[in-house]
Parts: sequence; structure tokens; C-alpha cells
Amino acid sequence: MIYALRESCRMILSEGLDARFARHRKLAAAFRAAMRSIGLRLLCEESTSATTLTVAYYPDGVRDAEFRKTMAEKHGVVVAGSLGQLSQRVFRVGHMGNVNRNDILATIAAVEGSLAEQGYSFTAGAAVAAANRTLAPSADTVS
Repeated sequence: MIYALRESCRMILSEGLDARFARHRKLAAAFRAAMRSIGLRLLCEESTSATTLTVAYYPDGVRDAEFRKTMAEKHGVVVAGSLGQLSQRVFRVGHMGNVNRNDILATIAAVEGSLAEQGYSFTAGAAVAAANRTLAPSADTVS
């Protein structure tokens, strides 16, 4: 465990805290833009949301257990449900730690596929496109 902690700290420090926090913010913005683009309502307003987690309400007719089972078994992506008053009404997606652009895009594509399988109607690919727009380098960034 000490070696794992050492390696984790090395990875964090080699990326740099500011860069790591910026990545978390950008991935959160991309995921949230993706969910909004296909009509999903988010639990929190952007101004009060953590940059490490997004909670989205299911659209009418989408069943929690079936959605999460499809995500895991067909797409290899695990999302969390919720407890208490939000049980069966929302799913949670973490976008912190070593999550990267490919991870978030794969998760978004899996969300799209799983929603479509339950009959939710939206423009296929809209969520992935919205995320890609958010993740695109800004004009003032030099590659």
C-alpha cells in the first residue's frame, strides 16, 4: 500500500496540481454538456457542482437497474446509482483521478447506447459531439 501511495503521489505531482484540477474541470464540463445536449437534467447547477462527479436524472421510462446493467455488460462502463430519495431516479459518473478524454468519451457513448436501448429518443451522437466541442483545444492554445 505504501508503494501504491508513493506511485499515486508521483503521478499527481508529475502532472501538477493546477493541471490536474484543470483537467477535472474540463472533463466535468464536457460530460455535463454532453448530458444536457441529449435532454438529461442534472442534479446540481454548474456553479455549485463538484468538478469530480456528475449526477444526472434518468429520462422518463428509463429503468435504473436495466440502464446500469447495459452500461456494465454491453459497454464495460460502471456508473453508480443512488440511495434515498434519488434511488432509481439518477445515475452518478465520476470524472476525477486519472480519468482522461478517452475515458469520458467512452462513458458518454455508453450512456447514449444504453439510453437508446431503453427507447429514449435523441439525436444519436449528439452527446459525444457536445463533449468533443467542449474538449477541443481553445484557439489560444498551441498544440
